[in-house]
Amino acid sequence: MMIATLIFEVELVVCRPRKGSSVASALDEGARLDELKRQREMAAAQKEEEKKKCEEAKAAVLLVFKQ
Repeated sequence: MMIATLIFEVELVVCRPRKGSSVASALDEGARLDELKRQREMAAAQKEEEKKKCEEAKAAVLLVFKQ
């Protein structure tokens, strides 16, 4: 989770509007950042689900071998 936080903070700096930029371009950058955040959250949720399935499969295999 620490790496994802670091990447997000770096993206915040990268997406910060430049001096003299228009309001529209600043809003575009904000929308882009929101989309990146949403994609990251979806990827993290999917990874967590895969991890849960893997742990359940390992538990099932261990249960079979115990019998």
